[in-house]
Amino acid sequence: MAANRPSVYDNQFFNAGVPAAGFKLYTYDSGTTTPKTTYTDQAGTIPNTNPITLDADGMCELWLGSGEYTLALYTGLIGSGGALVNTWDDVAGAADAALGPLLAASSGSALVGFQQAGAGAVARTVQDELRDLVSVKQFGVLGDGSDEYTKIKAAWDYCLANGKDLYFPAGIYSSGIYSMPFGRVNGLPPASLLDCKNITIYGDGPTTILRSDSIDGADVLQLNGAKNLHIRNLAVKASISGSASGSNGVSVTGGYDNITLDHIWCENLPSLDKTVYVDGGKALSIQTPVSGQTVTCGKLKATNIYAKGCVYGFGLEVDLLAASTMPTSVEVDVVAEDCRDAVVISAGEATAAIPASWTMGVKVRAQAINCMRDVNLGRAHGVDVECQVITTKTDAARILNPQGVKWLASDTIASVEGLRCTYAHKSSVVIYGNKGNCSYKASVGAATAGASGLTAATWQSQISVSLAGTASTADFGAVDSGGNVTSECTLVTTGATAAPVSDHYLPSRNNVIVFGNAQSLKDVIVQGAVKFPHTDGLTTFGGEVGFDAEGITVKQKSSGAVDARVLKVLNSAGATKFIVRNDGAFGSAGRNAASAVATVKGVMPIYDESNTLYGYVPVYTTYTP
Repeated sequence: MAANRPSVYDNQFFNAGVPAAGFKLYTYDSGTTTPKTTYTDQAGTIPNTNPITLDADGMCELWLGSGEYTLALYTGLIGSGGALVNTWDDVAGAADAALGPLLAASSGSALVGFQQAGAGAVARTVQDELRDLVSVKQFGVLGDGSDEYTKIKAAWDYCLANGKDLYFPAGIYSSGIYSMPFGRVNGLPPASLLDCKNITIYGDGPTTILRSDSIDGADVLQLNGAKNLHIRNLAVKASISGSASGSNGVSVTGGYDNITLDHIWCENLPSLDKTVYVDGGKALSIQTPVSGQTVTCGKLKATNIYAKGCVYGFGLEVDLLAASTMPTSVEVDVVAEDCRDAVVISAGEATAAIPASWTMGVKVRAQAINCMRDVNLGRAHGVDVECQVITTKTDAARILNPQGVKWLASDTIASVEGLRCTYAHKSSVVIYGNKGNCSYKASVGAATAGASGLTAATWQSQISVSLAGTASTADFGAVDSGGNVTSECTLVTTGATAAPVSDHYLPSRNNVIVFGNAQSLKDVIVQGAVKFPHTDGLTTFGGEVGFDAEGITVKQKSSGAVDARVLKVLNSAGATKFIVRNDGAFGSAGRNAASAVATVKGVMPIYDESNTLYGYVPVYTTYTP
């Protein structure tokens, strides 16, 4: 008689994903407890014991005879403490077609074994292997653009409870009128941060699209009060049907810590003109801490953020007093194209004193492509911003949003600027590239300080501007919104950008200004000599000013001739008026001829080169020309 393999297992059994070593397999006539014979060979000539004792790998030779069987797996012998593990009814070894429905059942993957190649690999079931990866598809999410918030939340809740990463395959996933449920759904700010257990939410790049489709503007990723959360490789979009507010892409509110974002694409997020500001439409926004907040704002790192057609690429909007108490560390790498602003860092007036040593802990590296404004700073403390500017569009085109209308009705081509800085403290800004036609390449100055206790000027900062293009108002202008423009700053422009306007040069500003080969320095300290080139300008010098143990020295090095001039004094027209020669003699253009003299009023002592008194020159009270 020929026997057949069973339709449930090939020949290996498991318990909770572990091979059922030494377990007992009982075989019965289907649906009964009447023992039924199985065989160790395909010919069906050598019967198995009943029960069959499984080997160390949970395996046995198992061939079925005719008819259907019930298989029952026990941990040991029935009546001797053996516990039932699983049963399989209506098992027909002869009908391969029966295998399909069993494997297609919800427990089907538990019937198939898996073992990775390589030394030390252990056997598992396919079910256990697949459950290591959690996809929203496993929770019935279709990714067809329909409202699937409830199903997405079920997948997130499972991952959060079990510390599992959550995968969004390529598709369009809508949370409808809500934000995606990642973070604390309610409470702003929340009472505490939600520990997301270092879960990673990830997709297949820009073909994985997460979106909200709301009436009043639901941010897509509203990371409210979240910590230990990581988001990777997906795109963010939104739509609105009302006029109350716009939608942001990634909005961090209510506190955060250990948040990372990487390869996030944000495109054409909807915004609304609110007359004096633009609402929504922001790609990556940190809008925390707010006044009175005590929940921590800690570490956030965002890399490879791509913003196209958004109000801004990256923005930080904080309450100064609350922010000054937080251990913030924010690092952002962003590409902003066709945006109103590439980078915005701003705050309102401080409502109480803040420490002069405080910094926001923000570092931004940006590339701004055809943006209206590239870097916009207002009350920025201790920020580090570097921005490359690329321009191929006209200034008139750069004030328009993706719908072809102005971001704000009040925007004009005068709003097109490279850098606008109304107050920066202990900050570093480097902006370079080509701004094309604009109002200002850079406009730097002050904003009211409120109750901060600090100066209102851009203060103790370094700002470097090297932007090609044509500025209609000024290359490097000054803006005064309630302060004295700049103070104790280093301002650097290259030949591509003209020198800062005169407001920055006032002695009271105490600024150091470098423009091309011209420099305005304050309280310069020099070690060694200041040397002046004579020929090649590198190794050969015509003269130098230095200092020795006694005082300041002047030395010419171009000639040893006794009549060569060591020192020259020029008048306002550049004419020589006084000289000192190599031999110590001096000449003066201030001589007056005299035909008669009166009595000597006094004498002027003359010293030789060793500082020894040599003699006196008389000084007369009158003379006759």
